[in-house]
Amino acid sequence: MTTAYRIATFFALAILLPCSLISQQTPAQPQHAAPKSSGSALVLDFGPTASNPEGKAAADRFLQAMGGPAKVNAVKSLRQTVVALRQGQRVELEQSIVYPDKQAQKMTLPQGKALLVVTPTDAFMVVRGQSQNLPPTQRAALDATLKHDFINILQRIDDPKYVFVATGQEKVGDAEATVVDVEADGVPTRWWIATDGKLLQERYSDMTQAGGIIQTMTYSDWKSFGGLNYPTKYKLFSEAGQPQMSMTLTAMEVNSAVDRKVFERPAQ
Repeated sequence: MTTAYRIATFFALAILLPCSLISQQTPAQPQHAAPKSSGSALVLDFGPTASNPEGKAAADRFLQAMGGPAKVNAVKSLRQTVVALRQGQRVELEQSIVYPDKQAQKMTLPQGKALLVVTPTDAFMVVRGQSQNLPPTQRAALDATLKHDFINILQRIDDPKYVFVATGQEKVGDAEATVVDVEADGVPTRWWIATDGKLLQERYSDMTQAGGIIQTMTYSDWKSFGGLNYPTKYKLFSEAGQPQMSMTLTAMEVNSAVDRKVFERPAQ
């Protein structure tokens, strides 16, 4: 993808890291008509230095919808399996996240397998058995993607470096949502939080591409994983509202053992 993974997230995120690799290897396809979506632009110059009551209340509602502070704060690692469809291509993703700053993603592409790893001390990609450093700009973008991962944000909901400012109400499909501008320690994102607390939509700047682009991710089909509630359907849209990728979370393990070797650069 263009950002890293928005599987979780992505998400994010990242479940959204692999898109940059896919986009480098797949030819451009004709775009389909843009769906109806909110026209709210993302303000990259955030400005506010403190949350407003409405924004903090919406963020608290989201935290409760995910299972509450105890469940969210207990998350130390996630292992996820995601199937993504992009421009007719099927991509299988196996993602490991160790919060707050380690992520590894194995991708099975029609062209072969690839591995993408970012840690505080290294950032590399392995393709066809050959490892290469990620450019500093891409590494910074992937670090930012994990920083605005909503688990990371909600675990720091009371940190003054994390600001939540509600800007109004909007419809996402048939659902009413509170629009919340979030600054995650300097990384801006925008959330649409439903009345039941579920995150319906997120908009953020993907800096993996020159100049940065604004993308929108929608979330649906929430399920419980040991008491942690998590979306399992994701759709990625371009700034113009054109569909870019659809993803399905097929498996997730919370706090399972993650082999530290997955984050180590293989010997050449």
